[in-house]
Amino acid sequence: LAAKEEALAAKEAADQAREAESRFLARMSHEIRTPMSGLMGYLALLEKTPLSKEQEEICTAMSTAGVLLQTTVNDILDLSKLQAGMVHLQPRAASLHQTCAEAVTMFQALLQSKRLTHTLQLADDLPKEVVLDHVRVQQMLSNLLSNAIKFTAAGGIRVHVSPITLETGGDGVKLEG
Repeated sequence: LAAKEEALAAKEAADQAREAESRFLARMSHEIRTPMSGLMGYLALLEKTPLSKEQEEICTAMSTAGVLLQTTVNDILDLSKLQAGMVHLQPRAASLHQTCAEAVTMFQALLQSKRLTHTLQLADDLPKEVVLDHVRVQQMLSNLLSNAIKFTAAGGIRVHVSPITLETGGDGVKLEG
C-alpha cells in the first residue's frame, strides 16, 4: 500500500512539474517572440530603404539569422512538440547552392573578426535543386559552421558538399569540413 501511495505521489509531482514547465514556456514564448518579431519587422523596414551593396548583404545575413533564430526559439518553446517527436519537416524544392551560401554568409563578420578564411566547395555533380527543409538544413549548417569557427584559432574553414547514394538506395548529401 505504501508503494502505491509513493507511486501516486510521484505521478502527481511529475504532472505538476510538467504543468509548471508548460506555464513557464508559454510565458517565455511571449517574452521572447514579441521582441524578436519587433526586430524582424524593423529589419524588414530597413531593407526597404536605400542601402549600399554592403548594407544589403548585412541585412540579408541578419534576416537569414533572424529566421533561423525564430525557428529555433519556436522549437525550444514548443517543448511538448519536441518531446513527442512532432517537429514536422517542411520539404520543398530549393537550391542547395543558395542554402549553403546563405548559411556561410551569416558568419562573414565572425570569420573576418577572427581573421579566418573560408571556402565553400559544391561538387560539380551536386544537383542545382533538391527537396529539403531549407530552414532545418540552414540550422544544421549554421551549427557546424559555428562550431568550426569557435574551435579554429587560425587558418580557415572549408565546407565541401557532395552528393551520395544512401544505403537505402536514395540520394543524399555529404557535408565535410
